[in-house]
Amino acid sequence: KIILTGGVTIYQSPVEIFNCIFNNSFAEDSLNIVRSNFKINNSIFNQSASDALDIDFSKGLINNMLIKNSLNDGLDISGSNIKVTNIVIENADDKALSVGENSKINIDKIKIKDSFIGIASKDSSYTKVKTAKILNTKFDFVGFQKKFEYSGSKSEIENLNKKIIDLKYLLSEGSSLKINNKKLTSNKLNKEIIKTIYK
Repeated sequence: KIILTGGVTIYQSPVEIFNCIFNNSFAEDSLNIVRSNFKINNSIFNQSASDALDIDFSKGLINNMLIKNSLNDGLDISGSNIKVTNIVIENADDKALSVGENSKINIDKIKIKDSFIGIASKDSSYTKVKTAKILNTKFDFVGFQKKFEYSGSKSEIENLNKKIIDLKYLLSEGSSLKINNKKLTSNKLNKEIIKTIYK
């Protein structure tokens, strides 16, 4: 039995999505891609009642994507391997980008604005960003372990628009965060981070 969580769900099927708009979705995810190879190019997600784009155990490429006005996460990936070129995420009520469950994401350029959390990396995931611009978030970065079967996360961010001293971040022991080649120190217990960001 398959339970579909997305307004559009792709399950174990290769897919290419070009020049599409996902607007006013009331589903758990506007688009949910599961165990699939994919390409998404020049597409927009707007007014999602929960997550805009949820990618689970998949592999693919994202190019030129705008996500705005999500009542939960903007882009949520789990157990996936993804390369991204030029993504903008605005007004995500929870995490603009959530990377979890041993995912690997390599981003060439990202802009995040007006969101609760900019980038959250957890549970043995690796997040690499070449150029990042983050504006008006409660927390710019969060790195932690949520599920006991995984370990902490690793994030490397280059060419960030903020100075280290101005960063708002939460980092638990066992996770690592490097900004412009400078390694940041942990500043919060893992359980305290979970309590803070999961309301």
